[in-house]
Amino acid sequence: MTQDPDVIREEIEQTREQMGEKVDALGYKTNVKARVEDSVAEKKDAIVGKVKGAVPDVGGALPDSEEAKAKAGRAKRMAEQNPIGLTLASLGLGFLVGLVMPATRVEDERIGEAADQVKEQAKQTGQEAIERGKGVAQEATQSATETAKKEGKREQKDMAQSVRERTKPTTKKAASPSTQPRKSTNS
Repeated sequence: MTQDPDVIREEIEQTREQMGEKVDALGYKTNVKARVEDSVAEKKDAIVGKVKGAVPDVGGALPDSEEAKAKAGRAKRMAEQNPIGLTLASLGLGFLVGLVMPATRVEDERIGEAADQVKEQAKQTGQEAIERGKGVAQEATQSATETAKKEGKREQKDMAQSVRERTKPTTKKAASPSTQPRKSTNS
């Protein structure tokens, strides 16, 4: 059973596209830092929007319903794809908001030095978590890249074998003696 070389080329191209899509998807899933940054940016925008909504604004800074639906859909997809990352991003955002908010006089009087120590420990722990996250993300990216390369090589071998098998009957027919011109014995 032979196939047209154009069909085989098209199958190879489709396989390449599929492999590229898989590599891109793996790269996105392993890029925890970028996904967390996106989540933090969205949370920051939401907080800024709430603050602007709380203060009377002449220009009406509230987003329209389509924009709000799009952001809600994006947040839902991110939560479904990576609930742990979303939880970590939310905790980080809460931590940052707590650091940014000014301390009150009562807080300073009652828990001043203890609060400073807790904040410093939290900063150190946060930095350690970020460094560990970077290491895990790099390892995951490397692993995904190696897996994609192995899969690409395996797919290439499979396609080469398939092409050999499909062209073998054609090659045998071309090389058989019945199709070869006969030499004349007349000299």
